[in-house]
Amino acid sequence: MHTYLKISSRLREDLRRPLGYFIAGPNAEFKAKKYVEDINPVKIATIGDVVSSTLHDASLHIDVAVVDGRTLRSIGMHYGFRSKHVFKVRNYPGTISIDAWNTLKEALKIDGEVLVVVDGEEDLLVIPIVILAPENSVAIYGQPQLWGEGGIVIVRVDLEKKREFINYLMEMDVEGGDREEVIRRILDEVDYT
Repeated sequence: MHTYLKISSRLREDLRRPLGYFIAGPNAEFKAKKYVEDINPVKIATIGDVVSSTLHDASLHIDVAVVDGRTLRSIGMHYGFRSKHVFKVRNYPGTISIDAWNTLKEALKIDGEVLVVVDGEEDLLVIPIVILAPENSVAIYGQPQLWGEGGIVIVRVDLEKKREFINYLMEMDVEGGDREEVIRRILDEVDYT
């Protein structure tokens, strides 16, 4: 039996809005690159095929790229991201699997470029990335065109953001395990105090 966190309908509405600095319009990838380089983060993680590809093409150094291949369609085509470290993990739509959580925890520890290929959906994996990444990192994801213009969202990881994202995590349902035990286990090594 697999254990995973599942998004609630209330949380789904909250997560539709950008959760960080939003950049849209022409040349958004170059504006995002400049913004990130000005921050000089310790780790840069991208979540999503299009944003990972676009920022890679804009020559932004990416430490961890999380993709599901649904947009790029070909696992061998992941935008030329050359990595010695490739992880594959299963993550169902609308969930964060414990396997995905643990994979991201390991990926963020690696010094060098890491590609995480998700069988399923990577959309919610920005939550564990922000919680697990070192402070002064950035997590970047694509904002779909839901109520307006789509674009790029850059989340600066600090203690306040970690706490915000832990609150999102706490609103999720737990399937396949005892809720308190699962939450305790995944947050056990996270420093958010």
